[in-house]
Amino acid sequence: MEISLLGPLEVRDAAGPVEVHGPRARRLLAALALRAPEPLLADQLIELVWGGALPLNAGNALQVQVSKLRRLVGEGRILTRGRAYQLALGDARVDVARFESLVAEGRCALEGGDPRRAALLLGAADALWRGPALVDLDHPSVAGEVARLDELRLVARELRVDADLAQGGHARLVPELDALTAAHPLRERLWGQQMVALYRSGRQADALRAYQAARRHLADELGLEPGAELQRLEAAVLAHDPSLDARPPPTPAPPGPNGAAARPAPSGAAPYPPAGGGSSPPGSPAVGRLPAELNRLVGRSRELAELAVVLAEHRLVTLVGPGGSGKTRLALGVARAAQPSGGAWFADLAPLSDQAGVPSAVAAGLGAVDLLEELMPGAPRQTLDRAADYVGHREVLLVVDNCEHVVGESARVVEALLRACPGLTVLATSREPLGVPGEVAWAVPPLREEEAVQLFAERATAHRSGFALDGTSAGVVADICRQLDGLPLAVELAAARAGVLSLDEVAARLDDRFRLLTGGARTARARHQTLRAVVEWSYELLDGLEAATFRHLSTFAGSFDLEAAVAVCGHEGTDELDMADVLGRLVDKSLVVALDGPGPGRFRLLSTLVLYGREALEAVAEADTARGRHLAWFAARSEAASVELLGEGQVERVAAIQRDLDDYRAALDWAVSCGDGQAAVTVAGGLGWFWWLQGELSEGSAWLLAALGTPGPTTSQRARARAWAGWMVALRGDFDAGAKELARAEDEADRVGDAEALGTAAALWASAHAFRGDVAEALELLERAEAAYRRVGYTWGRGAVHLVRALALSYGATPDEDLARAHALFEEVGDAWGLAVVLSEQAELAERRGDYATAIAQLERAERLTEGLGVHCSRLVSIRLGNLALLTGDLATAERRHGEVLHGLVEGAMPFARITALGARGLSLRVAGRVEEAAAVLVEARALAREADLPLGHSFAAGSLGYLAELDGRATEARAWHLEALGPAARLAEPGAMAFALEGLAGAAALAGDGEDAAFLLGAGDQLRRRVAGPMPLAERAFNLDRIEAAARRLCTAHGFERAFAAGAAETLEPVVADLLGQS
Repeated sequence: MEISLLGPLEVRDAAGPVEVHGPRARRLLAALALRAPEPLLADQLIELVWGGALPLNAGNALQVQVSKLRRLVGEGRILTRGRAYQLALGDARVDVARFESLVAEGRCALEGGDPRRAALLLGAADALWRGPALVDLDHPSVAGEVARLDELRLVARELRVDADLAQGGHARLVPELDALTAAHPLRERLWGQQMVALYRSGRQADALRAYQAARRHLADELGLEPGAELQRLEAAVLAHDPSLDARPPPTPAPPGPNGAAARPAPSGAAPYPPAGGGSSPPGSPAVGRLPAELNRLVGRSRELAELAVVLAEHRLVTLVGPGGSGKTRLALGVARAAQPSGGAWFADLAPLSDQAGVPSAVAAGLGAVDLLEELMPGAPRQTLDRAADYVGHREVLLVVDNCEHVVGESARVVEALLRACPGLTVLATSREPLGVPGEVAWAVPPLREEEAVQLFAERATAHRSGFALDGTSAGVVADICRQLDGLPLAVELAAARAGVLSLDEVAARLDDRFRLLTGGARTARARHQTLRAVVEWSYELLDGLEAATFRHLSTFAGSFDLEAAVAVCGHEGTDELDMADVLGRLVDKSLVVALDGPGPGRFRLLSTLVLYGREALEAVAEADTARGRHLAWFAARSEAASVELLGEGQVERVAAIQRDLDDYRAALDWAVSCGDGQAAVTVAGGLGWFWWLQGELSEGSAWLLAALGTPGPTTSQRARARAWAGWMVALRGDFDAGAKELARAEDEADRVGDAEALGTAAALWASAHAFRGDVAEALELLERAEAAYRRVGYTWGRGAVHLVRALALSYGATPDEDLARAHALFEEVGDAWGLAVVLSEQAELAERRGDYATAIAQLERAERLTEGLGVHCSRLVSIRLGNLALLTGDLATAERRHGEVLHGLVEGAMPFARITALGARGLSLRVAGRVEEAAAVLVEARALAREADLPLGHSFAAGSLGYLAELDGRATEARAWHLEALGPAARLAEPGAMAFALEGLAGAAALAGDGEDAAFLLGAGDQLRRRVAGPMPLAERAFNLDRIEAAARRLCTAHGFERAFAAGAAETLEPVVADLLGQS
């Protein structure tokens, strides 16, 4: 029996705790235990138990309490000695007596030159305290004893600090001494110890500040100066006295015949190493205890090398991974290679059935138990503290295996040991991290294919004599290993089947692998004998919350983050910390994979377990509920994205949607299939801007139309979704159908009173007109959009209005003011896309002026802004940079940029982007002399522009084909192409496009021999260019204009060319253009 008085009264016997109820019974037992084995008179006991509140018959009342205690602790424990009572100890122990004994032994060990043994004993003494001494025996007569014990405890702590300082433990003592000096500011010995610890830690200034703090406390409270010893210590610190330096403790003499330590080694004997522990002589094997290998570790050379580095840099590494991934074998391989001076040790926690056994199992694994029992026979089992003192400062590697089922106590034990033992390194294996500060959770990867094949071959040889790999069989084994994901246990189980089945038969039966892969070693744990057992054991080990979470996680189509998991899988009151805990356990139980990458953590279900989880959902009738929560979450995220995609955080939101795109699609699919029209339009409409940024108008319009086709109420979300749908349909080429949807979106927004949605519908409709060159229609719609946005103070929308107006006006004017206002508004809200488009348009204006350096600089800034926004944005900028590369003579860059953009455009991309890319590519091919390829590309661009009803694209493609024909000497064909180009340009009244066509017609006229007509047409083109941005820059003239002008001058007299050119430059162009088009 153990009776503990250093804290609240505790009694334990062999069966466990003995509850002593009632304050009087507790006071009585405490009084008897404190004086044991001496007897106490009944009067003394009555005073201690009742104090001044004596009962009427105090003697009888005392007998009642004694009888009660005898029933609890045994009849033979409390004896009657006349008018006194005595606690007969026998095999019982009282912690007060044990505390005093340990302190005395520790003092002797320290004085005898054995600081390590002293620290062990004094630490064990301090560990007996669980709270204030004699707290149940609250009586004035006991106050002196309480004060004595408190003082002895402080002395023990001071002695133990001296022992630790002697062993080089100064750095880890500093925080403890900070607390001790704060609690006992008048104890000069503690201040002196703190000064030494700080000085030896390289903190001389802090050591001197500690002296000043001690001096201040003594002066303020006692009016005294520090004693002579503390003053000498201050002087030594100031002088860097070598006597303050840490010195290795002397080697203790070996124990004598009776186990007592002999006299300490004389001065000059070989000291301990600085770390405080023994080291092996060179060439001798390290001490330690690891299980012997029954078969060799196959492969893992890369992992062994990497873990050696990780263990050199971190003191706690936990190997985590699914069952059967080879965590234990890898840990033992690492430990065998490490060989620290204090040895590599192994603690197996697998046999434990509860948490309580962890400290003892770890102490036994360290080989500490026998020595501790020798040092402290009969002491209470303060196992963890004693193990820490046993390890001390030695360099030790401890493998703690199979922590997952006792992970809480494993974490506590490991953290305590690491804090107490600076030379200890722990390599743990667990299905989940321990969660200890400083821990590195190292995921055990599957075997690489060549390693898995090698493992299969070695294990198969044990089951089939003569088994060998050849060219054919190696391929079959590699396929088997791939199907088994390189999981070592699964590979070994498959290899065992090679004893009775051919390799082809094994491979063919892997679809039924849970029946196939059985027959593991009989001595293996049951959960490692079959693959089914591994999977089922993983799932069945889950508690109710874990299992429910796993089932609901199977609803995700792709990866997910913590916030999404809470929304889809959490229950009432679940927060992210709760979910992180559950997910952490699922990750390391092989049911969820934690993904590497920047940003917040993301997870996914193992692909082979998705079906398992969904079947489990169906089995418990939770599938519809889970899908509904999944839909609700992604509807909410989509609603938020519709705002977050416009302004600061734009790049991050695009990346977030990309990561979750499979789940947005799954949510949309479920919303449409179950008829939830409101959720469908919320998800689809919220992604409208995302699809535009990505250039995915085909997918975007398909989902938007599907959502709008699902019945639901007229809401703001439906109006926005319809606006996006109409815009995308229009941009994809069906302008009329898109216009109908946009008109309907305006009507819906007006009916629900949502001015922002109304503005969005009008602005999108305006931009669709602007892409076609319908300037008047675009400007009218922009007026409506701006009025709506102003009503709600929507800054981004106003910036978009100015930008679209600038795009529309650029066909016939220089929209500098609108671009400047758009830039300011987009800058105000931090919208990278808006700023990039403004820069791109400003670059076009600079290009028209021939200021290519400014244009390139602005486009490069725009390109940087579009990084991360989506390929659509960056492609349009890259096309323009390719064009400028052509103009500045960098053909290689132009071909590379144009080729990359065209290659990256997918089926269903916005026609405008593809037409622009095809036109640019055609120009670079022409300059490179690849005329036939250029013609093919331009024919494709022309067809696409006509199909999509994009007149400017059509005009440019036809005109470019005309220039190719003219260069090839085909005047009639060239004229026909340029007249075709002039038609859409004239309908839009776009000066640049009209000039491009008229100059082409001039080339055709010169080729046909009519120099004055050519000069007139060149003058007309020059008139148009001067309306917008001045004459064509010299670099652009080199492509066509210089050649055509030279040909025309050769056909005319000098005076004739100038006269005809001036006439064209002065002529009213509308009738000229009408006449030309009438000739076509």
